[in-house]
Amino acid sequence: MKTPVKDLMLSLEQSINITNMLNEYGMDLDTLRQLISGKKEKVEEKPLTNKLIVYDNKECLFIEKSDIIYASANGAYTKISLLNGKQILISKNLKALTIKLDDERFIRPHKSYLVNTNQIAKYIKGDGGYLVMSNNDSVPVASRKRNDLHELVEKLAV
Repeated sequence: MKTPVKDLMLSLEQSINITNMLNEYGMDLDTLRQLISGKKEKVEEKPLTNKLIVYDNKECLFIEKSDIIYASANGAYTKISLLNGKQILISKNLKALTIKLDDERFIRPHKSYLVNTNQIAKYIKGDGGYLVMSNNDSVPVASRKRNDLHELVEKLAV
């Protein structure tokens, strides 16, 4: 038999579970309401701070920004390489991804690449210049971007 106290406890437990889930994804209740109501434009105005949300087939993936090593352009598509070794192909161009990330730790060393500066293992200055990422992939550095990269290196160097 249900009692008002049991109903209240169950409601409180469900609220705590929902709050914990929202906190895990960096969301607030207003953002969740907008997602449920389908008002995408308002959700896009208020991005989640630590997550990148991408659509992969019929799934909506929540990716930690810190898990992104780099992204590479392929026409209207972008391939995102993650720390866990997975690669995700999304149907957005690199410029759209750059705007969505809007994070100072991501730089464009080349028109076809966006890299997470926290995932750069080496910067090789010779041979045109390229970055070696934490997964040992190489990312080219465009000649017109070298000065920006040198400034970044100087800023971070000990």
